[in-house]
Amino acid sequence: MADETYRHLFESALNMVYIVDEQLRISDVNEMELRKLEYSRSELIGKPFLEIVHPEFHGQASAMSDTVRAGQTVLSRETALVTKSGSKIFIEANIVPLPAFRYPQGW
Repeated sequence: MADETYRHLFESALNMVYIVDEQLRISDVNEMELRKLEYSRSELIGKPFLEIVHPEFHGQASAMSDTVRAGQTVLSRETALVTKSGSKIFIEANIVPLPAFRYPQGW
């Protein structure tokens, strides 16, 4: 039951949510992320995160990744992503480190 609850919260979040692995490859995304970026889940899973970050923001994204890898949270940073069709969309990033994160069973 808990696994279903967590999956439901993840999928129904009104914010774009994604999880990246230690190599900064996308390991999961929620429905809002898919809708806004115009990708299917299979197109995003395994993709290097920087491939969806607008080139103007690559330096900032790398710095934010370093902050999170150091175990710190990144709050309210404006950045931009690129949709599948090439449009630039601005987002407010809030990034939380998930040390030793393990998916609940069934994910």
